Parts: sequence; structure tokens; C-alpha cells
Amino acid sequence: MKRVICLVALAAGVAGAELTPLPTGGQGWYGDPLTWRFRQDRVSCTLSNGNGIAVYEAAPLASNVTVEAFFTPRKAEGRGWGIASVAIVDDERNYWHLALVQTPPEGGSRPMVELAEMRDGEWLAQSNLKSEFNEASGLKWAFGLPHRLQLSLAPGGVTGTISAPDGRQILRHRYAFTAPAVRRGRPALRVGGITGEFTGIRAEWG
Repeated sequence: MKRVICLVALAAGVAGAELTPLPTGGQGWYGDPLTWRFRQDRVSCTLSNGNGIAVYEAAPLASNVTVEAFFTPRKAEGRGWGIASVAIVDDERNYWHLALVQTPPEGGSRPMVELAEMRDGEWLAQSNLKSEFNEASGLKWAFGLPHRLQLSLAPGGVTGTISAPDGRQILRHRYAFTAPAVRRGRPALRVGGITGEFTGIRAEWG
């Protein structure tokens, strides 16, 4: 009985563990210097043509990963899709991202949010998985305000939560790993066509 109690207490302690702040000055990060600006209190991104990813390579590849950040979008290029996200990256062809999205002008330049997977170079590969819940409140993200994004990967699935500046939930979405999926990675940031700043970047892995 004591052993069971100890194991339960240990599991609760791990589940409630605080995320660790990641350095924003560039230590441990790998990203295109034309896209990313690492400062002491933030990571800024310029306009990127497509797939601008900054990976925290000081972390090992792991199957239990959580990454969280506040992102303040400043402006969109306005010629195609715009995205800004936290991500969990195995390599450039295999990753999950949780994103603020702006549709192209022909789509009305509408603000959207998404939890999506790139697997073996195929985008939106998560369609083979079971969506356990997809709670979208209908709130829209807005330029000039900080939005909280948290993405968590575990052996059983992946969960993403996006919150508005006032704390209200914009999205909470989870996919269960019921089929092939990206099941490991490192904390990362990803942008394309949107400028802004990431602050309060935190993560854990194991």
C-alpha cells in the first residue's frame, strides 16, 4: 500500500511540475538569423518566406515534451498564409505546431487557430488520428496583444491550448495517437508571414 501511495504521489508531482524558463538570448537555440532575433527578454521574428523554425537544441529528443510561450503578433505580410506557433520538432519534415493563423487575402485575411502535424513532409497529416476533443470558443486573436500558447506531447497523444490576453480560452484541442504520428521532438518556435515577439518561453521534457 505504501508503495502504491508513493507512486501516486510521484506521478502527481511530475504532472504538476513547473515548466522551466528557456533562455531567449540565443543560448541553445538554432534558427535562421535572418528570421530570428534573440534578446534577453524576448525572441522576435521577422517576415519569413514559409518555414521559419527555431529549435531549442539544448533539449534532447523526447516523447514527453511541453512548450509554452506568449506571442504578440505585430503585422502580417498579407500575400499568403500567415502563421506563428509553438512547436515540437523531430526534424524539418516531422513536427507538431499550435498556431495563430491568418488566411490569405483571397480567404478574407481571417484570424484562425490550429493544432496540426507535419509528418514525412506531408502537411495536415493528423487527419488519421482520433480527435478526442476540439473546444473552440469562437474568440478571435488580435494583433498587438499577447496570446498564450501551450503544446504538450505525451506517449498517448498531443494537446494544444490557446488563451486570449484576458485568460479566456480560444482553443483546446487533443489528438490521441491511434495511428502513426510524430511522437517525439524538441521545443521549438515556428513562424511564416507574421512578425511579432515570443516572451515567457518555458518548456519541460523527459
